[in-house]
This record gives sequence, C-alpha cells and structure tokens, in this order.
Amino acid sequence: MSSILVIISILVVSVASCATGRDADLRKKKTTIVRDAFFKKRKDSTQDQSRPSAGSQKGFSRKREKTESRERLGVLDRIWTSPRFLKRFAESYLSEVEIEPPLGDEERKLLYKVQDLLGQKKRKKVRALIESALKEKVTPVLEFTLGNLLNEQGELANAAEHYRLAVQDYPKFRRAWTNLAELEMRRGRFPEACQAFSRVIRLGGGDGVMFGLLGLARMRTKDFLAAETAFRTAILYSPKSFDWKMGLAESLFRQNRFADAVTLFDSLIRSSPERAELWTAQGEAYVKMGKPLKALQNFQMVEALGKGTPRLLNNLGDLYTNEGLFDEGVESYLLALKRGKETPPSRALRAANFLAGKGEISALRKILQGIQILRKGKLTKEDRRSLLQLKARLALSDGNKEEEAKVLKEMIQMDPMDGQALILLGDYKRRTGDRFQAEEYYQRAIKIKSSSWKAKLHYAEMLVQERKYREAIPFLEEVQNESPREAIRKYLEEVKRRSKAG
Repeated sequence: MSSILVIISILVVSVASCATGRDADLRKKKTTIVRDAFFKKRKDSTQDQSRPSAGSQKGFSRKREKTESRERLGVLDRIWTSPRFLKRFAESYLSEVEIEPPLGDEERKLLYKVQDLLGQKKRKKVRALIESALKEKVTPVLEFTLGNLLNEQGELANAAEHYRLAVQDYPKFRRAWTNLAELEMRRGRFPEACQAFSRVIRLGGGDGVMFGLLGLARMRTKDFLAAETAFRTAILYSPKSFDWKMGLAESLFRQNRFADAVTLFDSLIRSSPERAELWTAQGEAYVKMGKPLKALQNFQMVEALGKGTPRLLNNLGDLYTNEGLFDEGVESYLLALKRGKETPPSRALRAANFLAGKGEISALRKILQGIQILRKGKLTKEDRRSLLQLKARLALSDGNKEEEAKVLKEMIQMDPMDGQALILLGDYKRRTGDRFQAEEYYQRAIKIKSSSWKAKLHYAEMLVQERKYREAIPFLEEVQNESPREAIRKYLEEVKRRSKAG
C-alpha cells in the first residue's frame, strides 16, 4: 500500500509541474502507472481473500462460502471494482490544470503580445496576428482566443467554429466549452448548447448559472423533465435565484404537474407578492386544474396591481362568461380592446357568439357596440363578416326585419360566395314569405362546398314545410350520407313515412 501512496504523491507533484510547461503525454503515462498500481493491489487483495485458511472446510462448505461471497458482492461492489471506476478514481488524482491546455514558450509569448494589443484596443492587429500564427501551428488556446475575439465582434458563427476547433484539439478545455455553450444559446441552437453545457458540467464547471442555463436550453428543446432536474440543481447552488425557481415552475407546468406548480408559486408569491407574473402564472395553472374561481381571484389581483395585459383581460373575460357573469365578462373583453390598441377583436367576437347562443341579448348588444366603436375601420374582412352575422342575429332577436335584411345584403355584397350569409338570407326570405327568393339563395349556397351540407338541410326543411316530401327526401339522404347523425336519420324516416301516407 505504501508503494501506491508514493506513486500518487509523485504524480500529484508531477502534474502540478505540468502547468509550467510539461508535456501532456507525461500526465497520461503517470495516470496509467496509478491505474496499474490499483489493478495490481486489487488483484493481490482478491487473491489473499480467496486463499483458504488452514482450518477451513473442504468440498461443499468451500463452495458454499464462495457462493455466499458472490451474493454479498452487490451492484455497488461490482461498480467499485470495475476497471472503468478504478481508472476514473486513479485519474481523479490529476491536477485541475487538465482543464487548460499546456502552453509552450512561444505560445506564451504570443499571448502576452495579444494582451498588450488588446489593452491598446488594436483588435484588428490581434486578429491578424493570431490568424497568422494558426497558419503555422494550430493550438487550442489560440483557437479559443480567436473565438473570443470574433464573439466580441458579433461574428457568432465563426466564433463557434473556432471554439469547436479548440475543444476538438483539447477535449477537456473547459473555458472553450463554456463559451461555446453560451454562444450556442445566443444563436438559438439549443440542442448544441445542451451538449456543450453538459460537457462543462462533466468537467467540473457546474454552478448555479451553468445548471440554470442548461435548464433554459432544455426547456427550448421541450425536454421538460431534464429541464426540471437542471433547475432544481441550479437552485441548490443559488437558493435565492428567482429566475431558476420560475424556470422550475414552468417545467412543472409543461409536464402537466399543475398542483406542484401551484405550490411552488405559493412560495414565490409569499416572498414577492408584488410580482404580477407570479399571480398570472398561478392563475393559468388553476385554469388547467379546473379551478376557475381560484384563477379568477388571481387574475383580479393582477388587475388590482395595475398589470393587467390584454391577454389577461381576455382570459378574465372568459372566466366571467363561463361562470355566468356576462356583464363583467363583456367589460373585460372591451377593456382588453381599449388597453391593447393592436389587440385583435377575435376573442370578443367569439364571446359574442357564445352570448348569442345563450340568448343574452343585452350583453350581446353591449359587446357588439363596443367592438364597432373601439375597432371602427380596423376590422379584417373575416372579423367584419363575423360582426355582420352577429348583428343579423341581434336584428332577428329584436324582430327588426328591415335591419336584418340590410345586414344580410351587406354580407352578400362584401362576399358573394359567403355561403353562411346566403343561408341566413334564404331563411329570412322564407320567414317573410318570399319562397322564390329563398330557394334561389339556398341553391346558391348548395353550390359552395363549405356551406353545401347546411344549405341542403335548410332547403329540405322548407320543402317539408310545404309538404313536398318526395322532393325533400333526396336532399335529406345526401345530408345523412355526407355526415350521418341520429337526429337527421329519425327526421328522414318521418319524412318518408309522411310521403308514403300521401
């Protein structure tokens, strides 16, 4: 055992001296000496343990002892005695200088000159000097230095290439791996950044920042479980870091672990109740958990803090509307439009459709008026079509036939191929007794693919109303064949029965 300690002592001293210019091959040779010494010691120890004592039993007893010994040698024992572990253990005696490439005298002089020129802000001369030196001899330190220079000048792709050349020449060059990882993050190359960050950590460079950045990179590659692990480790190093805790919460959210995310947000809110983003994120988690009232409270708190964004106000409007608080919902939708000048009215129009379906005419009228005022002249063609359809439904509800006809014709003028508008206009003409015009609009809608199915159904209903059962049957059969539905099947059977009854 004493011989091994002597070898190790020599190795540590020798490796330390490598920092002053010793050749890297010498370190590898000494590592091999330590490894071989461990192998020999383990082999001798194993032979001593397996040698039977004078009083040992023979035959079956000896075999039983060997079997029990093997059983006691569990998984961990096999790891400790594996050649791979012994090699790693022996290499652990090497000095930390292994994470830096060795420097020759000429290289050292050149770097001193580079430092002087950088101090004088003569970066062009530095670049020319290093590029010239690399043509004569490629070294990882010079590749790394040129990479840094290019990084500063914004030539990110070229900088990354030189960092990669540096780590190819010297795979344990930790500073080069670190700069490469951060650079790939800036370039949006997240899988490559993950690889580089992992290499830095394996080389002993793991700290709060490094694990936190790795977590962010893992989030961008959608590896949320790995991101969670990285953020938890970052928090161990930096327990007060808000960013890493937020990253952890987001990783939990993305894994659909909403209850865990809510618990973490509780802790963050207690320490920073003024931060609106915490209340918002927790509210979104409550929505996913099916707890709308809790989400409502969170979003109300954000608005009370004066941090309500158009997106949050629209979410608040959805929650109010779903809970039957229609007036409050309308106010939130319109406030979102008022606060966000460029916010599209799509959410408000969707809510208006919901209100129309619920028969909430007062709330529907208010939201339509608000949309027209706040987005006058700024509606897209699709939004304008939706608005006109809702106005037509409102006019129908009010019994205002003239307004309904006016709105429907405006829809047709805006888009003659608007099948939905043609059907509505056909329905209007049918109600007002203009059967000829109604049939014309239905037939036009039938020829449009997007509205054909619904137009056939409405036309068939008009024929049934007129007791033209035989004429209606082919249209109903087409409707059922294109999209089978139980209600239509029963309706078709009834029409056929009436047709046979004469």
